[in-house]
Amino acid sequence: MNNLLFDFIKYIGKPKYYIDNPNLTKRDKSLKTFKLTSWSLLAGIISSLILVIALKLANYQGENAVVELSKNEPLIIIFITAVVLAPIIEEFVFRLALKFRPSYLSIMSFIILFMIVPSYASFFPKTIIFELLYLVLCIVLSLILFMLIRIKRINSFISNIYINHFRWIFYLLTILFSLSHIQNYNNLLSVFYLIPILGLPQLFFSFSNSYIRMNYGFIYAIAAHSLFNLSLTIPTLLPLPGTILLLFILGYGFLIIIQDIFNFIKKN
Repeated sequence: MNNLLFDFIKYIGKPKYYIDNPNLTKRDKSLKTFKLTSWSLLAGIISSLILVIALKLANYQGENAVVELSKNEPLIIIFITAVVLAPIIEEFVFRLALKFRPSYLSIMSFIILFMIVPSYASFFPKTIIFELLYLVLCIVLSLILFMLIRIKRINSFISNIYINHFRWIFYLLTILFSLSHIQNYNNLLSVFYLIPILGLPQLFFSFSNSYIRMNYGFIYAIAAHSLFNLSLTIPTLLPLPGTILLLFILGYGFLIIIQDIFNFIKKN
């Protein structure tokens, strides 16, 4: 990849399931992952500013769950949640299954069943016995799914879907990640017409991380997610060094974008 910015834009326009980067070293992958994450931060902050202005003009009276968390929880809990747990869980749900394996789909289904479904099902009893039984049920269902997908005919059928219709799988999981963050806002009915742009800051990052997952690997996607969240969280935990770090990453991303555009113009 000679020009990462334009290779990224080209890929987003036509996602490919089979990606071949045999010449990329771990250092190359790490550097490209850092570049893409810095661009995501830059795009995310710009779109967040636009969103804040739109919410202000709409006289939005609700609150953001992330802001609430930062006010009510100890700093160490915020750090662990944002920088460690959230990236791992969200990448397993939205990015792992971008590549087809029975185990990937089973793991994704287990996390959705055990960790996400109960958060929306208020009728679930909050007892240890029920939670243990539900855990066993989720494990059993995930194992059944795993065994079913391993059946040759079913495996071949799903594999063909990935090969022939990967673009829509890529877009679906990428957009779902963005939409899942809309729930961070309460009192949405008052600004229902802004719902299409509420997930815009996460959408840029979601496309970037889906690209990273497909081109460099799943571990790099988790690392990018952690770095993205760390860059937005650390100014709250450590205002001065955190702000310096964030400005450095944003400045680096901006300079690389300018450089890539200049190189593109020079070659064409």
